[in-house]
This record gives sequence, structure tokens and C-alpha cells, in this order.
Amino acid sequence: LIAACIAPAFLMAAALLYVYYEREQNQLIRDAVATERALSFALDRELVSLETTLLALAGSVDLKSGDLEAFDRQARVIVQDRRIDNIVLTDLHAQQLVNTRQAWGRPLPLYGSPDLVQRVVDAQKPVISDLFIGRLVGKPLTSIGVPVRQGGALSAVLLGTIEPQRFADILLQQGLPDDQVAGVLDRSGALIARTPELAGAIGHPGPTELVEQLKTSGRGQLEATTLDGRAALTLYGRSEKSGWTVYVAVPRESLAGDLWRTLGWMMAATALLLLATLSMAWRLGGKITRAIRALVAPALALGEGKSLNVPALPIREVDELGKALVKASDMLSQANTARRRGEARMQGILESAMDAIITVDDSHTILV
Repeated sequence: LIAACIAPAFLMAAALLYVYYEREQNQLIRDAVATERALSFALDRELVSLETTLLALAGSVDLKSGDLEAFDRQARVIVQDRRIDNIVLTDLHAQQLVNTRQAWGRPLPLYGSPDLVQRVVDAQKPVISDLFIGRLVGKPLTSIGVPVRQGGALSAVLLGTIEPQRFADILLQQGLPDDQVAGVLDRSGALIARTPELAGAIGHPGPTELVEQLKTSGRGQLEATTLDGRAALTLYGRSEKSGWTVYVAVPRESLAGDLWRTLGWMMAATALLLLATLSMAWRLGGKITRAIRALVAPALALGEGKSLNVPALPIREVDELGKALVKASDMLSQANTARRRGEARMQGILESAMDAIITVDDSHTILV
């Protein structure tokens, strides 16, 4: 009886907990996907803004007139506004002509990413670089290159250099939960930015599983190990604008932490409810058992023909059975009394018959 009462409730509680777990986990994944999309949009918006600034600067009158010193001053104003960390002008062979990190007139080396210059020359449209090491500053940088034309012909390449910290700031502005990791990878899989910051990680390959997955898929999710060694569900998407990849990694312990705490409370509440049900069923079962056992002695007494005295019992049906036993005992007692009376009457008749025997002669008797 107890198992029949508890089993359905337990199965229902287990089913509800499973449904809740699946729903909450799916919601967490949807939230992470939305975060990744928001980060990708913010990154693209920033790159488009920087590209627009460079295109406007590439149309400078000073640049078209060949007054590079005046152009240098104009470029430094933009850098002071912190829109771009550094502005570089190169010829078509990556030789720097202007670099706002250096005083005007000082000799300048080749640009740190000559392949980017060549890509701009080949495409003759804006191009975004992967991460590279700047030759003057000796640290990781990224650039946006735009073509400079004079008389309709390509004459130079204008590049805006951006330090990775700017992209890390974009990630931080999205207000990610403290336990989640967000990062930006360039086309080669090198880490451009990451939050929270990890010392020495910039420029190194991103999570191994993610870098491998990006060779075949530009958007999706996978199980990957973060650079600090935690198993995480990683949502990623590649930007069509830059070719860079933004990813959001939700550590498994974080993904399930709040969920398991909630499930723990629900399971505890369910367990208490089941225990209360068990206690009530146990008490009721004990009450029924005691009431039935109280009929054992009266039933045996009934078989022995003894008089019964069954007290009122707490279970209605058992009490009715007890009263039925008492009634049956009374009926048996009445039947026995009637039987004894009948036997007595029969005995009297036989005795009277014997007295009425008439002897006819010595050899014949007549029974009347």
C-alpha cells in the first residue's frame, strides 16, 4: 500500500525535475548564444567605425597634395582622440612613410605586416589583418588597411593599428558573468583578446578543440577546454566582416552550478514531501494492521464457541467486521440453545414412548 502511494509521486517528481533541468540548461545555452551574437555585433561595429575613419583620412587634401608632414599632424590628432592607437602610411611595398609613434622625419622600417599591405594592394579595398608583432613596439597588434588613390590610381596604403586591449574592452563592456570566458581569435586561430585576461595568452593559439572546429565550421557550439584548463560549453561565430571568431565559453561547473543548487532544493522539498507521505501511509497502514489483528482472538474464540467481546475499532470496515463476528457469535449461541432444547424435547418423547410399551404376552410386545 505504501509503495503504491509513493511510487507514482516519486516518478512524477523525477520527471518534473528532469524537464526542469533540460529547460534551464537550454535557456542557459540560448543566453550564451545571444551573448556571443552581441559580442560579434559589437566587434564588427567597432571595426566598421575604425574603417570609416581611415577611409575619411585617406581622402585628406594634404595626402593627395603630397604634404606628408601636414598629413602626419592630421593623423596625430585622430590618434589623440583615441579612435585609433596608431596610424601608418606605407608605399605599395610596405615601406613606412608616416608613423604616428615616431617623430616626423625619423627613418622608418618596413611595416610589421607586409602581407596586409599586399592584400590591400591586391584587393584595392579595406582589409583587416590578423594579429602580428609590431616592429617598432615589439608587441602584438592588429591593423585595418585602406587604399589611398591619387588620380584614380592606387598610390599608397593607409593603416590604422589597434592594440588588442581595445577589443578586450569591448568584451568587458558586454558585462559577461564572472564565471564565463569570452575571446576573439583571428583567422589563424591566434588569440587577439580574452576576458578575463590570462597572462601571456595574447598571440598564442586559442582553445585547441575550437581552433580545429573552425577549420570546418564558422558557427556552432562544442565541448572545449579553456586555456586555464576548465571543461566548458563553447559557443562561437565567425564574423563575415573581419573573418575573426568571437567565442563564449561557459564552464561546465558554472553551467550546472546554479541549476544543481535549484534542483537540490527541489529534490529536498520532494524528499520531505515523500517522507511525509510515507509517514502518513505508515501510520495508516499500522492502524489498519492493528485493527485487523484485534480480530484474531475474537475469530479464534468464535471457532471455539466462546462468547465474543469486540471493542470499537478505528477502521470503519474492520469495525463492521468485528460487529459481524459478534452478531455471528450471537447467532451461533442462539442456534446452539435451540439445538439443545430440541434434543431435550426429543429425549422426553423417547422416554414417554418407552413407558407406553404394552406387553401382549411373553413372546410379543406391542409398541404404541
